[in-house]
Amino acid sequence: MKRLLGSLLLCVAAMAQVEVQLSKQSVYVKEPLLLHLRATFEDARRIVWLRAKVVGEGLESHFLRKAIKDGSYDFYYLLFFLTPGNHTITIDMRAKKAAIEDIEQDILGTGYEQTSPIEGEVVPIAHKSLSLQVLPVQKVDLYGDFHLSMQLSSKRIEAFRPLYITLRLQGTGYPPKIDNPLHIPGVKLLADKPQKKVRYTERGATIDYTFRYAIVADHNFTVPAMKLTEFDFHSYKTLVTKPVRIVVTPVKSANLVDKTTSPEPIEPVWERFKVLLAALAIFVAGALSGYLLALFWRDPLRERIQKARTHKELLAFLIARFPHCFEDIKERLERGENLTKIKRELRKRLGGCNDTKA
Repeated sequence: MKRLLGSLLLCVAAMAQVEVQLSKQSVYVKEPLLLHLRATFEDARRIVWLRAKVVGEGLESHFLRKAIKDGSYDFYYLLFFLTPGNHTITIDMRAKKAAIEDIEQDILGTGYEQTSPIEGEVVPIAHKSLSLQVLPVQKVDLYGDFHLSMQLSSKRIEAFRPLYITLRLQGTGYPPKIDNPLHIPGVKLLADKPQKKVRYTERGATIDYTFRYAIVADHNFTVPAMKLTEFDFHSYKTLVTKPVRIVVTPVKSANLVDKTTSPEPIEPVWERFKVLLAALAIFVAGALSGYLLALFWRDPLRERIQKARTHKELLAFLIARFPHCFEDIKERLERGENLTKIKRELRKRLGGCNDTKA
């Protein structure tokens, strides 16, 4: 991107001089915009660190790099505006300043740098906001300058053997949101996980997307043309790949594991149905037997203990039913200990109580 002086803000705050430069005076939606921030301090020796954050409604900001030289802090950001209109750019800057003696002691080293951070004061750096006009664009697939290519492993394949296709999208602009661009009806399409590489630079986001597919078919088919609309911030374009006709040859019968097409089942249908009925009968008989055994071995006393919902309810039951047993458990219930554990232990010890009321 050609660097242009778009806007310059010069502000003298209580402790720093701030300059903000934009690479353009106006941009389109999702057009890369470079912001350069420079803060120069009157007494840079007292500055421990400076932090800056670019914010704004409908704004996507990416920090690129920072440089410090001769008391000046330079920050570079890549910006994208996602909506048209008049936008405001605000930079939230904060600096930490401390006594020169503390900073010099930390630089020279005392052996306690990691456990004793420099004491200081964090102060905001005041400045005015910037205004920028963002121009509208038509909805397209790509915003920037991109190139689309397609590679095939072959144009002639054997039936049921895979055909490999690689789609690659490269360029610079705004990172496109594309996940699965290829669709071919009538064939089995297997898609690998897309590989997306994005690197933010002063020119914009440099992207390299790779989409890999494996196609299996038993008849001829056509890989359709791929079409993606693009706006390169000068004009509208369409990226197109050529359609490719794929010839699928039948598999030789000698190479087939199953020489018969749709062979008859090994077992007759009635035999398989009888096996299914037998399995169903065994299941029903087992369920019924389990239910009858549960009724036979049912223990109302244990059920009553299990249904107790609170410590007080279980304690009242034990006092009435077992007045001379389980004194330790009664004490634990009064203390409010874990109710589930108490129930489990109580069920195990029920047979050891010789209380006359039991």
